[in-house]
Amino acid sequence: MQEKDFCAEIDEYIVLKLVLAEYKGSQRSLLPGFELADLSTRSTIRESEKSLLKLYFRNWEAPYYGRLKGWRDESPIFVLKGARLVGGIYLCSKNEFDEDPKWGQLHYAFMDPEFKGLGIYSVIFRTAVTRAQSWGLEGVYLNSDRHILPEVYERWGAVYWKKLKKGHRGRKQVCVQCLRRAIMGLSKITKLS
Repeated sequence: MQEKDFCAEIDEYIVLKLVLAEYKGSQRSLLPGFELADLSTRSTIRESEKSLLKLYFRNWEAPYYGRLKGWRDESPIFVLKGARLVGGIYLCSKNEFDEDPKWGQLHYAFMDPEFKGLGIYSVIFRTAVTRAQSWGLEGVYLNSDRHILPEVYERWGAVYWKKLKKGHRGRKQVCVQCLRRAIMGLSKITKLS
C-alpha cells in the first residue's frame, strides 16, 4: 500500500464528526485542465463513475443509484480532467447515525489511481463543506473504512467519534434491506407470471 493511497480499504469503519464552522481545509486549487463537474455532466460520465466505484466499493450501487439517506440531485461532487472523471464524493443532507436535521454525511470518497497525490480530494472536500453550509447543515459525519482518510479528516478539523466493526448494521438497516430483497423477489415472480 502506498502512503498516498487514501482509498485502500481497512478492516473497520472509523466515524468522525466535522462541525462545518471548524473546518480547517487547505486552500489548494485544481491544476490546469481539471475542473469541478457541474450537475448536468453526471449523465455523460456514468460509466466512469460506475467503474471507479466498483474499483473500491462492494456496495457501489448505493451512491450510483442515489440510495443514500438524504440524497439530493446535488449530492455528487466530481472533478473532471477534460471529459474524464478523476474523483468524487457524495454529500447527503441526512446521516445514518441520528435524526439531527442539521447533520449530513459524506460518503464513498474515490479517486482514479492515476491522479492520486495531486491535492484533488482536498478541493472536492472543501466543495462538499461549502455545499453543506449552503444547505443549512451545521456538521457532517465522515464514516470511512479507507486508509489515511481519518487522519486527513482530523487535520481538517474533524474529531474522532467511534469505530464500527465491518458488518455492523443497525436493526433498522437490516430490516430495510430484508424488505427490499423480499420486494425484489416478489417483483421477479410477478414478471414471470
